Amino acid sequence: MATKAIVLLASVTIAAAQAQYANTDTLANPNPTGSFAPQPSPVFANINTKIASSLHVTAVPTGAVPTGALPTTAPALSGYPTAWVTPPTNSAEVQAAYNAIDWSLVPKAAVHAGNSQTGPSLSGYPASDPYCDWSYSLCNVPKVSYLPPDIYYCPSPDTWGLSYDDGPLNPESANDPSAEPNLYNFLAAYNQKATLFYIGSNVLGFPQAAQRALADGHTICVHTWSHPPMTTKTNLEVVAELYWTLKVIKETLGVTPRCWRPPYGDVDDRVRAIAWQMGMRTIIWDWDSNDWNIEGPDGGSLTAATVDSYFNTWIADAKKYNHGHIVLEHELSSTTVSMAEKWLPSLQQAFKVVPATECFNISNPYWETNFRYPVLGPGTPSGSPSTTPTASNCPTYTVKSGDSPYSIEQAYHITAAQLQAFNPTVNFSVIYPGQVLCVGAPTTTTTSKTTTKATTTSTKATSTPTSGSCPTYTVKSVLCVGAPTTTTTSKTTTKATTTSTKTTTSSTKTSTSALPTSSPYITSYRCAHYSTATSTLNTCAKMESRYGVSASQIAAWNPTLNCSKNLTAGTRVCFSAISVTYKCAHYATATSSLNTCAKMMSKYSVSSTNFALWNPKVNCSKDLPVGELINDSTYYTAAKKVSFDVHKQLKIREQWLFPKSACARSAGCAHRIFVTFDSIETRKPVYLVKDIVDPLSRVYIDHPTMLVVQGQEQDDPSQVESSNKDMPPKSSDGEPPDGGYGWAVVVGVFWVTFVVIGWSSSWGVLQLAFLKAFSGSVTLFQLAWVGSLGAAFIYVAGPVAGPLISKFGVRSVLMIGTFSMVLGVQLTSLVQTLWPLFFTVSLLAGVGSSLLFVTSMSIPARWFTKKQGLALGIAASGGGLGGTVFVEILTKLIDTVGLTWAIRIEGFIFLALLIGSIALIKPYVGGHDDPGGSPWDPSLFKNIHYDFLLLSAFIYAFAYLVPFFYLPSYAEAGGLGTVNGAASVAVYSAANGIGRFALAAMGDHAGNFNMLIISNLLSGFMLLVAWNATQNVGALYTFAIIGGFFSGGYWSVITAVVGQVV
Repeated sequence: MATKAIVLLASVTIAAAQAQYANTDTLANPNPTGSFAPQPSPVFANINTKIASSLHVTAVPTGAVPTGALPTTAPALSGYPTAWVTPPTNSAEVQAAYNAIDWSLVPKAAVHAGNSQTGPSLSGYPASDPYCDWSYSLCNVPKVSYLPPDIYYCPSPDTWGLSYDDGPLNPESANDPSAEPNLYNFLAAYNQKATLFYIGSNVLGFPQAAQRALADGHTICVHTWSHPPMTTKTNLEVVAELYWTLKVIKETLGVTPRCWRPPYGDVDDRVRAIAWQMGMRTIIWDWDSNDWNIEGPDGGSLTAATVDSYFNTWIADAKKYNHGHIVLEHELSSTTVSMAEKWLPSLQQAFKVVPATECFNISNPYWETNFRYPVLGPGTPSGSPSTTPTASNCPTYTVKSGDSPYSIEQAYHITAAQLQAFNPTVNFSVIYPGQVLCVGAPTTTTTSKTTTKATTTSTKATSTPTSGSCPTYTVKSVLCVGAPTTTTTSKTTTKATTTSTKTTTSSTKTSTSALPTSSPYITSYRCAHYSTATSTLNTCAKMESRYGVSASQIAAWNPTLNCSKNLTAGTRVCFSAISVTYKCAHYATATSSLNTCAKMMSKYSVSSTNFALWNPKVNCSKDLPVGELINDSTYYTAAKKVSFDVHKQLKIREQWLFPKSACARSAGCAHRIFVTFDSIETRKPVYLVKDIVDPLSRVYIDHPTMLVVQGQEQDDPSQVESSNKDMPPKSSDGEPPDGGYGWAVVVGVFWVTFVVIGWSSSWGVLQLAFLKAFSGSVTLFQLAWVGSLGAAFIYVAGPVAGPLISKFGVRSVLMIGTFSMVLGVQLTSLVQTLWPLFFTVSLLAGVGSSLLFVTSMSIPARWFTKKQGLALGIAASGGGLGGTVFVEILTKLIDTVGLTWAIRIEGFIFLALLIGSIALIKPYVGGHDDPGGSPWDPSLFKNIHYDFLLLSAFIYAFAYLVPFFYLPSYAEAGGLGTVNGAASVAVYSAANGIGRFALAAMGDHAGNFNMLIISNLLSGFMLLVAWNATQNVGALYTFAIIGGFFSGGYWSVITAVVGQVV
């Protein structure tokens, strides 16, 4: 069925055409003064003039519009080719029409492969678009100067150029109610005229309907004989398609149209030149109702509600444009006719609805001069270009044929925003040759007066800040330069000493509990790395020099070591330790009967190790003095044994402690504690409980309850050690620096995520470009699989990174990832068919992206503690910026240098950025790139919390990239425009980057788990509910901003959350 063929081809061709070229071409002056190629009136043989003369319509009808049923007897049309197939090219009439054309004025564009089912194949077509191929680039200004530009919009604002394709609608049965004159009667009832683009085969089959349309005052134009994609036809076939349609209209109606519309919009300069020399100018459209694609018996993929939303959006935006619109609608089926009749009354309220030819001021659409139709304006269309600049005193440029806004911006090194700002009244979707534009800021002359006296009042400046306790900066008087600070008390602990220093910024302290007179703070150390003395490394001084530590640190970490003499070979020396400061929870007082350490340990069930740890100054070699306070752990159980990943930096895990008895001693029987653990890369992890404060009672209950080494409780601290591999120490206080070079690492990781997520996020633009390049041989669904699998590899291949880091080191893995990703991108530029993309994009680039992303994102957390969320947020926000930038870069590059070189250039950009990033990234182990660490821990899967988190990440990854892949095609299918589609991806990516940063920073204060839950819930809501409600441009961008912001939170806090769980 012809209808099905039309729907099938349109769904392929329209999607391929509208990738990123909308609103960038230059429309020539609608009333040029000359130099177009000659355009003779068509000549026909064997015309039966009696058929048309029987109509008695020899001019534009001015009387009552005829309605009612059509005559049952059709005019006797004979001698025409078979309907719905391309006519033969060997007939005398076609040959005569062919020979009348000056073929030196017809560009020699190649004939595309393809048909009405597949559309034109654009594979191999030059990226420079030398023949202004609409299916390739939406080009509407011919590359040859002797052809006029296509008509595709109405110059006057608030104007709707009404047109219907594919008529006249023939009945499918004897009493088909949807066939003509159904639509024509409806238009007459609303006193509405339209431009009708007729298919010759339909006129042949239903000439009575065509005659009614002319008598009703509608304008008739050509839409070919069999509705093929015209660039797939040879020159002779193009002539045959147009000739027989012109002839059947002439014989039926007595008029010869000077206008035509190519089926599916498929036209290039070769076809335009032939149509022009056969007497017709090309008319396209700027808004597509997509009514041809409504679900129905003949196919279609859109619901009627979706198409309704397009009309709603257009009506709502009626006043937004400084020009009107020519809209693609159809008299194709009962579905399209019903849609047309449904919306016409509303359109008439919002727009001035006129025929498409009238809106462009074409008063004589036929070669017969007795038909003169009304126009909107006298002589020239409204909206003609101004020959004076929009601002005075600005540098100007006069638009020439072939110019576009982008080419002007490039020539004058200005942005699109600047060009619009310099010309605020210009609509840059349509510019004309001869139009004068400002290409620089207007110059103004101003006179400024400098006042040297600071004040004229007699008020004397004081040296007192305007608000207490605020950060200040003194110029000549004291001014507040920040919000007033609150009173705080901080405690600083260093490795080298066992004392605590309290720094108070106010004389007022906040008391948390009544503490014993003895200091509750106990500082102890746990060794992280040992070195073994040898015959040459045999003194403390040599140890200090080799590992860059001080004598006081060696002494503190090795209290039994005698540094006054040489060390015996084999002596273990701690050169890197964890500083742990405890606050005692409970004290026991020595009595005359409870007067030894052994009695204390027995009564309170405390191990010798913990007793010594909590009471470092108690001498257990003698009886305890009566009245001495001894730390007590009676009332609280030991912390639950849990598995931690020590390669994650300073994570927090929540546990609950339950009193064994005497609950009345505290505010409640359950007390939350925070378990922190060593973040140094050790092969034997150390797990400690420290700094535990009951958030309810404010009673200190924070002593270490046990020490776990590889899952076993240990009483001997000497068993806590790493591999024998010599390692440099951490920072001087045993904790990550929380800044310093860590910020350089964050910058490096930022650029890695910029590249990796930017590449993945821009696939929506690439898949439309590939769809166009592979036109007819692939579907959008197949291309989406390529990008989806590539995105999956970013996460699925993550476990490979662990063993590789263990064996080769961080930077080596990053280099492997860079090689794989860049190679995949460069090979992608050479691909000519679908299936190699699964290797180059999905596998090579995907695995490379995984190694880069997983490896780099594990590094920043090791450099930070308090600022960890902020650091991770900044690093992860690179992905949002990358998505924004690469969408724009690819769009511009594809437009200027073509798809192949666009991908190659992007690959070179990736290589440069990744090399610079690798130079900055290194793990925090005393500043050395250490490949140590356990590569794989299967026991993680025994942790049910980790399993659920892994499952959630797997599910979330499915949904995360959907907007990046499908926003362009969604906007295009929804009639919101390809430019808005690409821009919405950029906005979504930008908001995503902001969300990564902001939500991660908030996680430092509100909790990473909380931010993960909030971002996931809101992101899910935006995808499941809000996206479906985006039926106009404003809603689309609102979704992009809000949805992008909350979708970014997941990836910035997930690393910290994993650390909490494992």
